[in-house]
Amino acid sequence: MSDKKLVLLLILISLVLRGMILLPVVTTDTAMVNDEFSYFSRACGWSGLMLGKDTFSQAYFHGFQPPLWPITGGLSMLLTGNNIAVMRLLNVILTAITTGLIFLFGRHVVSRKAAIAAAAIHILYPSFTFFSHTLWSEPLFNLLLVIVMLLLVRPGRKNPLLIGFVLGLLVLTRPVGLSLLVLVPIWFWKTNKLKPAVLMLVTGLLVLLPWQLTLYSQEGRVYPASAFGGLNLLLGNSGLEPDGLGSTWRIHAIDEVLFEIPDDVQRRDYAISVIAKDLPGACVRVVDRLRMFLSTDFFLLRHVLNTGYRPGIPPTPISWLLLISYTT
Repeated sequence: MSDKKLVLLLILISLVLRGMILLPVVTTDTAMVNDEFSYFSRACGWSGLMLGKDTFSQAYFHGFQPPLWPITGGLSMLLTGNNIAVMRLLNVILTAITTGLIFLFGRHVVSRKAAIAAAAIHILYPSFTFFSHTLWSEPLFNLLLVIVMLLLVRPGRKNPLLIGFVLGLLVLTRPVGLSLLVLVPIWFWKTNKLKPAVLMLVTGLLVLLPWQLTLYSQEGRVYPASAFGGLNLLLGNSGLEPDGLGSTWRIHAIDEVLFEIPDDVQRRDYAISVIAKDLPGACVRVVDRLRMFLSTDFFLLRHVLNTGYRPGIPPTPISWLLLISYTT
């Protein structure tokens, strides 16, 4: 089978699998959890704004998160009257496309067999399956990230304008993209030339500029991607973190107290004062948070245990065993 046909087959398999999981979610009216509320509310706000029905305030929502995913979700619901199932379906489609692009990326850096295995892991791994039917921005971010990777490794002359444009979209999806907007041009400079690396960085910054100007006009100060960075900083530097955790995230009794601080600048300043008083302790908390990379997939487990969503499909462990057997 040719690579083009295999890409389409992998996308189809991914789409069918995620569609099977999406069906009970939308037919049982599964409740939204955590950030899904704000993503859906802002998507409805953008949809209404495009139709001339709503004001900017609902779409903006205090600059809580970057706007690209709510705008994309709002576009998908323009003709469906803010149907939550449509926005969930959009993430299913984005995730399925990502499966095919992962295979294409793999073809440039590893063997064909390993590229198929990578795509299969993306199809079967529980967290990727879980995120595909949520209202969160991870599927769009992952798709854009794989596109950047593919643009960087494909043969031929690299297009710094296009790469910078997609890097800018990454930041407009999730603030963590800021690190990539800096690191990718530096890597490109080290492996190519300075001028295209600078062009890449400037293009990404220009993509961000309209949103940054919006944040400044609404908040009165400069923010790189989101007006809620102070809250995230405070969750890990309030002085109330239990030993070994590094953060109060998901400890509701403490987080409710922190959320009572009304202004994000005040949250940031308070967190900085805590860090200044005990810099070694702040470093220890950073290490504690980094240890999460070595832990089990707590994000999936948290939502399964909270019964926000059904667990992954039962055949997943069997599929993993078959995949390991195939690749070893």
